[in-house]
Amino acid sequence: MRPTRIRVKAMTKMWDPLFRFAFNRGKIELIDERIKELQELKKRLEAEGMHPKGHSMISMDLGSSKIVIMKNDKIIIEEPAVIAYMAPTRQVIAVGNEANERCRMQHMKLIHPMKEEEGTDFNCIESLLKGFTTQGESLNKWHKREASNRKRNALLPTSEIAVGISLNCTYAKRRCIQEALENIGFKKVHMIPEAIAAAVGMGMEIQKTRGRMIIDLGGGWSQIAVLSLGGIVVGKTIAVGGDDLTWAIKKGLQKDFHIGVSLQMAEKIKQDIGAALPIEDTKKYTLRGLHLYTAELLEIALTAKDIAQWIDEPLKQIEGGIISVLESISPELFNDIASDKIVLTGGGALLPRIAERLQEKTKIKVTVADDPLHLVARSVGLALPYEKGFAKDGE
Repeated sequence: MRPTRIRVKAMTKMWDPLFRFAFNRGKIELIDERIKELQELKKRLEAEGMHPKGHSMISMDLGSSKIVIMKNDKIIIEEPAVIAYMAPTRQVIAVGNEANERCRMQHMKLIHPMKEEEGTDFNCIESLLKGFTTQGESLNKWHKREASNRKRNALLPTSEIAVGISLNCTYAKRRCIQEALENIGFKKVHMIPEAIAAAVGMGMEIQKTRGRMIIDLGGGWSQIAVLSLGGIVVGKTIAVGGDDLTWAIKKGLQKDFHIGVSLQMAEKIKQDIGAALPIEDTKKYTLRGLHLYTAELLEIALTAKDIAQWIDEPLKQIEGGIISVLESISPELFNDIASDKIVLTGGGALLPRIAERLQEKTKIKVTVADDPLHLVARSVGLALPYEKGFAKDGE
């Protein structure tokens, strides 16, 4: 019996590696399946993380006339980019809507730090951003009593923030914005061109060679950008925006009807019956005011035709800037844009018939993006891979 036992033991020892291999192969297959499941889960989580609703980073659209701050796809702050300070002491009193309310006080002055004519005053920019990102703290001792009555929602600084800035924002001003946000408490600041953020938010594949055109009609200026290969090929800024249209309405009332109105009233008229082209509409705006020379009480009825006539000149300057950009690009990029469309963003895109007017001028299809006023703020956090996409000319 002994030889038989030896033979069986020898045979078991011989086949043992094969049994181990078969058993381990089953384990390897189970591990491979688990790896595939984890990879699919990772892709799904990454896709959800790239969605705006799943994006938790604070995003800011730092425009020339308005600041929009969002978190988790919710608007936290949407106020004018303006600060008010006492002229004799140069102490900052308020920012945003509160600054507009206080501008009628004696020795009070309003400045727009983000506008080109205001330069790159670091203190003004820091005061502006700090007023929107502090937790209701007073800007100075004089304003301490009213600090608790502020209605603005508090925004606590977090680790990262993505900021959408204009094409004409110089390196010095970008550095001021970055240092101001870092002094407030943000550890990392991302600077994204507004045109790229808008394109990414609309789902455009700008990393390809195909050319795209984005026009941002802001309050202080209009930006025209041609995008390709993940960056801005040509960028041009025109010093004409929604504020100029408001001024044109104010001047038109003074010239044609001899009635003086405030900029707030002119803005309301533009929003109610304004149009880029005359509209055959029975809707009228009744305006009451005093005659500038006789102090007589007047009552007039304004129509969209009157508004379109007054704002025609500023719109012509925007059209001229678009034509100059189209003439400066290569034939290949022009064909891409002509076969596709031009997209309008910004608050000026809400003006009725603006897309129709630009389409008649350029002979290219022009469309308005969904929610153009908040598009940059919603999507600037998604455009982090294109952080270095500024135009070289920086016109």
